[in-house]
Amino acid sequence: MITELREVMMNTPEINESEPLLLIHDLHVWYELRRFGFGHAGYVKAVDGVNFDMDEGETIAVVGESGCGKSSLMKTILGLNIPTSGEVIFDGENLSKLNNKGLRRYRFKVGYVQQDPYGALPPFMNVQKILEEPTLSGGQQQRVVIARAMLREPKLIVADEPVSMLDASVRVEVLKLMHALQESHGLSVIYITHDLSTVKYFSRRIFVMYAGNLIEKAETRRLLDNPLHPYTHALLAATSDPDAHNADTFKEVPPGEPPSLVNPPTGCRFHPRCPHFMAGLCDVEFPPDFEPEPGHFVACWLYDPSRRAERSSVEAQLQ
Repeated sequence: MITELREVMMNTPEINESEPLLLIHDLHVWYELRRFGFGHAGYVKAVDGVNFDMDEGETIAVVGESGCGKSSLMKTILGLNIPTSGEVIFDGENLSKLNNKGLRRYRFKVGYVQQDPYGALPPFMNVQKILEEPTLSGGQQQRVVIARAMLREPKLIVADEPVSMLDASVRVEVLKLMHALQESHGLSVIYITHDLSTVKYFSRRIFVMYAGNLIEKAETRRLLDNPLHPYTHALLAATSDPDAHNADTFKEVPPGEPPSLVNPPTGCRFHPRCPHFMAGLCDVEFPPDFEPEPGHFVACWLYDPSRRAERSSVEAQLQ
């Protein structure tokens, strides 16, 4: 599987330097909670200040554990959620300013590949309506879902965990198919996943999401070779690689659980679980994006240029 995917990535097309196809600016998506259906009881802050841009023909992966806000971000990009604030600009058009006709036109430009191919296709239809076969395997069904997403010749495909429910051998073929379609049609692809073993062979950049925020953004190889945020370190440490030595090693994982998005902690949302937490700073003020190396952004106070001593101490611990 790994060898075949490496061969695919060697042929990744170069990205044209032009205006971004997709621009997300200070995006917030909050869901209102109501008590007994009437009284206001707060908000679920599923997406809370997300910023990024994406070029035409580029593939990015949004990675994070369940409940981090990946699906809410995806649905907002698809035009299914209404942003609470912020902007989603696609191909020069601001989604919040589109009327119903404009939204319909926009949705023709964006394809969607669901996680569950079984649920994505109507079980009561035969495949004259779904390719004239009475029974399809999981891999065949996912190919039909991909074909359906391509019908309108979109510019962007949003793929929500597209191979997580498939056998390992089938995952390779589906990822190769998606890469071939991307290359032949000049598609942009947003790949939503928690599976870093496939991300590293399929995406040009990785965005790490935690509790509604993007906390680290970098080119794929750079992030995997040199993760900066403590949460990214933990996420990579938890990844299961087929290595027999894993049985002899103990992997440190952060204590506790991800925070509630109804009442998230102040400051950095990872600070209650962070081994490098700095009292009076991490628990008070949310960190901006720092750029310790070109093109590598991290929302962590350790990378504030004025805090080099703390950063050196942490880097020594991680080595």
